[in-house]
Amino acid sequence: MTIFMASIPPTTPGACQPSATQHSRWSRMHLVISNGHRGRTLAARWIRHLAACVLTAATFVAGTRELNADPTLFVRNFNTSSNASQILRFDATTGASLGNFLVGYDGSYISSFAFGPDKNLYIGRQFDGKIDRYHGTTGAFIDTFVLTTGVTNLAFGPDGNLYAGRSSIGIDKFDGATGASLGRFITPPNGLDVAGMTFRGSSLYVGYGAVSNGAFYRYDAASGSNAVLVSGSLYANGPRAPSFDGAGSIYLPVWQTNKIFKYNETTLALTGTITTAAGISANSLAFDESGTMLLLSDNGSQSRINRYDPVTGAFIDVLVAPGTGGLGRATNMILVVPEPATWAMAATALGYGVWRLLRCRRTVDSSLAERR
Repeated sequence: MTIFMASIPPTTPGACQPSATQHSRWSRMHLVISNGHRGRTLAARWIRHLAACVLTAATFVAGTRELNADPTLFVRNFNTSSNASQILRFDATTGASLGNFLVGYDGSYISSFAFGPDKNLYIGRQFDGKIDRYHGTTGAFIDTFVLTTGVTNLAFGPDGNLYAGRSSIGIDKFDGATGASLGRFITPPNGLDVAGMTFRGSSLYVGYGAVSNGAFYRYDAASGSNAVLVSGSLYANGPRAPSFDGAGSIYLPVWQTNKIFKYNETTLALTGTITTAAGISANSLAFDESGTMLLLSDNGSQSRINRYDPVTGAFIDVLVAPGTGGLGRATNMILVVPEPATWAMAATALGYGVWRLLRCRRTVDSSLAERR
């Protein structure tokens, strides 16, 4: 979580002049300080609690800043002008470009990416045989986390471990803390290649591409067993990582088509098909906080991100137009939403600090009354 330091606003003429009430309080404070050791002790306590209140107020401001941060789209992009891979960022509400995220990246082909439990970014480099880790806030390189070949997809499971789809091999499992290999997790059916995967609760959903028909499977997330074929007659290289609307439906984008298939999350029955406009190629999905469906389209030449009503399938608007912020050919995206828990924690800390400050003030006032 990003921590922002609270700054002190500039003062205006007369802003530091105390009111009559404030002057009386500080005069009494001065009296306590001048009345010997006990007065000095009480004054020191008052000042300590004042400092604690200021600190908690700063924490509150930091929490508010975090809460009000806009949801952000991270997009894996191939810049058609520079022939370089990038992770671009866009404001998920306005579509405005927030720039290239990776610091000093050499542009080598990025085949997949995922955020880990440590909130850092992991990128798969299929042709370089490794998975690198980057700082989740600054985008600075941290280390090479895993050495392995053919990485096409990445996802972290509910157990905190890293799962890597590997071309023509299957899905391998790696320790989420050390990167150590934990062996083969899933060996796909003959002729199928991992094209997208998503963990959801106790299940892992995998889209497979193939020379003939693509397929969509569900597995047990803990063991990789109990394979259930959801659909085996999808477009050859189409099925990608599914997304979930939180209302019991699975949405499966099928690349090289303009279709998104909708399934019941419990029964796995097909419940509908969203057919987008001609020229749209469904590649990656996300749902924003309002429930609107975001669709990343890659038609082989130029990408865009559109918004749709997930219930009716109606087109709403273009969120990120082709070319925005260097958007060229983008193949998948991740929506990151700030955590609202910071607000509650900061508000609680602020309330506690104010309570301690008022309590100390009452102690000082009582001591003054005794001495009078």
